Amino acid sequence: MHFAYTPALNTEEFFETFCALARDGRTDGDGVPSLLQIAVSAPHFDIWLARPPIWVQRALFAVLAPVARLLGYRPIYPARARRGSSSAIRRLGEKSGPESRYKDSSGLCR
Repeated sequence: MHFAYTPALNTEEFFETFCALARDGRTDGDGVPSLLQIAVSAPHFDIWLARPPIWVQRALFAVLAPVARLLGYRPIYPARARRGSSSAIRRLGEKSGPESRYKDSSGLCR
């Protein structure tokens, strides 16, 4: 399946961040990151949860985001290696391919 987003804005960065979180086990069994991670990432990407209403999320995340930042959460989770840099993966001693660890059950991050 192929998706195209026009304009792309930071959609690629969003998927890279959330796939890296899932890959590194920083999500629950359904691939959902912690509330603190969502609190710093949702406003950055301007992507919101289906509920509660956006105004409630904005208010809640305005309170939670500073706490999350103090605890080390950042809106963008750094991927260890960007796409196309297989040498970086080998340098880090990671495996690529089907044996890699993914908690993402949706299949989007493969």
